[in-house]
Amino acid sequence: MSVQSQKKSTKSGIEQKSLQETLQEVSDLEDGVINSNTNESMCQTYRLKLCEVLTKLLLSQPSEVSVKHNIAVRLWNHCFYTRIQQLRERIAKELRRDERRVKTQESSNAELVEKIYKVFLNEGIQMYSSLIEKFKSSGKVSTTKQTTKDHPYKDPTLILLHSFYLRNGDLHRYTTNFNEAQKSYQHAIDLLPGLGEPYNHLGVMSLQKEQPFFSLYFYARSLLASVEPFAVTHKNLLRLLSDSTTSPLDECDEPILVTKKNFLEKFVDLNRLFFASIFHLRTGKARPVEEACTEEEMEQLVNAIDSLLKNLHFLLKEQQLGDSLLVKMIVINIFTIEYLDKCIHGKKYSC
Repeated sequence: MSVQSQKKSTKSGIEQKSLQETLQEVSDLEDGVINSNTNESMCQTYRLKLCEVLTKLLLSQPSEVSVKHNIAVRLWNHCFYTRIQQLRERIAKELRRDERRVKTQESSNAELVEKIYKVFLNEGIQMYSSLIEKFKSSGKVSTTKQTTKDHPYKDPTLILLHSFYLRNGDLHRYTTNFNEAQKSYQHAIDLLPGLGEPYNHLGVMSLQKEQPFFSLYFYARSLLASVEPFAVTHKNLLRLLSDSTTSPLDECDEPILVTKKNFLEKFVDLNRLFFASIFHLRTGKARPVEEACTEEEMEQLVNAIDSLLKNLHFLLKEQQLGDSLLVKMIVINIFTIEYLDKCIHGKKYSC
């Protein structure tokens, strides 16, 4: 072996050893976070150190190493999401206590915990925003676009950046900063449009904004994703439809009284009828073939469709529905037909 080869081998061995040591440190810190769960101060110490080590790994190691060892996933789960869940539980607990404190006139801790929660979310946003900028300025992204243009979904750098945008969007959504959340999710979609997860989160966010039509649209996009539909969306979709409280349009609805908002709500409800003919919406279980779409349900569907078409004609005549909205309606219709057909025949999707 040449001297140069020996040096290269020695250097590689040192780097590999350093990586293994760091990964062991990560595992130890993760154990520390989990085991010190009841000691908030100690848990915070472990969590901050773990966050520091994981972000350094993401920035210093090749992207394929970070993907192989799930560094981005571990960063989110151990440093942020677990803590977010804990704080949410504490807020809910304090709010329940507040109901009893009204009688005893004790002071409330709910507002204090909510402040801690918001500070924590903003710290997470700062960290992920910084991580995105550092990652982009490292030159990894521009290089990968040239070398993996034909296989972007296998590229570790794009996978990591996609993950950062997703998590940044989640944190913004938790703060109810929906505009920034939408921007982050859209960045993720622009990177890897064939993945369904950001569409699902946009659907959840639309529901938070009390926009069930747009929620249904984004859930459809999530489940129609060309590379990887997001499995959780199926349950979210059925929950959306099962919570629908409007009644289908019927013959007595006068078109002149119909607003765009009302029409879109009825459009969602029509899709609820389609899905309810196949699924028990509350449980998510498929209905037995002999129970699916009874004669009464079929008549209800036909009447709802006829009435909806009359109101659609009226709104189009009044120019109240733009092209973008109409395209979304078409996407939802195509999705409903294809999705239910696949579910019935067991060809695709987790039904």
